[in-house]
Amino acid sequence: MVGTNQSSVLVRSEAPTKPGVRMDDLPYIDTVLISHNHYDHLDLWTLRQLAARGRSTFIVAARCARLFRSERIEPVYELDWDNH
Repeated sequence: MVGTNQSSVLVRSEAPTKPGVRMDDLPYIDTVLISHNHYDHLDLWTLRQLAARGRSTFIVAARCARLFRSERIEPVYELDWDNH
């Protein structure tokens, strides 16, 4: 899954838009790749919802796993530029 923002609550000046697909209508997501920790890729509400479904693995950029674990968004694997 790319672009995990399903929340209608955003901290920015633009008016929020509804997601293109409701969370309940999404198929199960095997892997969620978080390339960096900007607000548009790291919407904790959406990530918690995906984790609660119990079937997703989260692969995150370096220094992001701690946040995921603190939010009980798991399993999470952290990769840095030199990891394969």
